[in-house]
Parts: sequence; structure tokens; C-alpha cells
Amino acid sequence: PIALMVGTGRGATRGILIKNAQALELAGKINVMILDKTGTITEGKPRVNQVISLADYTEDEILQIAAMAEKKSEHPLAAAVVKSALEKFSTLNDPVTFSAFPGKGVEVLGRFTNRSGVIREEIIQVGNFSWLGKNSEVKLSIREKIEKLEQTGNSVMLVNIAGRLEGIIALADSIKSDSASAISALQKIG
Repeated sequence: PIALMVGTGRGATRGILIKNAQALELAGKINVMILDKTGTITEGKPRVNQVISLADYTEDEILQIAAMAEKKSEHPLAAAVVKSALEKFSTLNDPVTFSAFPGKGVEVLGRFTNRSGVIREEIIQVGNFSWLGKNSEVKLSIREKIEKLEQTGNSVMLVNIAGRLEGIIALADSIKSDSASAISALQKIG
């Protein structure tokens, strides 16, 4: 009991919370560990890595329209899109309407000016593939781009404008500088 108290106390001073004594006792039998990467081995600050235009809009327009749609969202990926857009553009339009679909994305009625100077109002959806890509006809080449981005550690957001897939935004989080050494130390102690 004293060793368990000391172990949980020392862990707490180092930011390691141990649920109960049984968890600590079982820790010696662990042979596989799975880590939630966001904020554990990464900085927890995602950033836009790449914007891909698929049809009628430039990459900057895709970013600006997506940021307008995400402006009222509280999701960390949405905040990264908005931050990236504000680094390029001085202001972002507010969406006319806003609906969030947890675990999927957002849908807004957005007002923006196209390259011809015409003000348009369109339904804009920004979200994950399982929501926006699964049920629509996404070309194999686009699916392959999405898979390649995900395989290289990116989170992928799709941008639909007026019911048509117009863009892809890839976001990633930086690995903490001490993550590799921490994982290596865990491996060394078995």
C-alpha cells in the first residue's frame, strides 16, 4: 500500500494521473500501448497543411469559404482553418445560417463574392469524408488523394459548395519535441 501511494503521488507530480491501485498493479503486465495522439504526442495545435481545389474555385477561395463556414464552430480543426484564413485575409464574412453536426461537420448558408464580383448565396458544407464523401459520387482519383493525405498523418476536411465537392483541406498537428524520446524510453523499460 505504501508503494502504491508513493507511486501515484510521484506520478501526479509529473502530470500522470493513475485511476486506481489496480491500474498501477496491472501496468507491469502491459505489452501493447495505444496513445491518443492529439495533445499526447502532438502539440494539440492543428494547422492547415494543404488546400486543394477540385473544380471551380481557387485554393484561396476554398480556404476563405471554408473559414466562413467554420467561423462559428468550436472544433479545434475549425479554429485552425479560421486562423489560417485570417493570416491571408483581413476579414471573413459571417455565415447567414449555421448548423453543426457533431462528428460530421457544419452546414451554413454563406454569402460571398465570386471572382466576377457577383454576390452569391450558397449552402456550404465542411466536414469529414464519412459525411460528405461517402454518399456522393467521389471520383476514384479524389478518394486516392484523400487516402494519401490521411496516410501521411493529416486530418481531411471536404468542402461542398451548392451540393458539389469543390475542395479538400488537409490539417496536421506537430509532434512534440520530446515524444520520440518518451516513446523510446517506454519501449526500453518494456
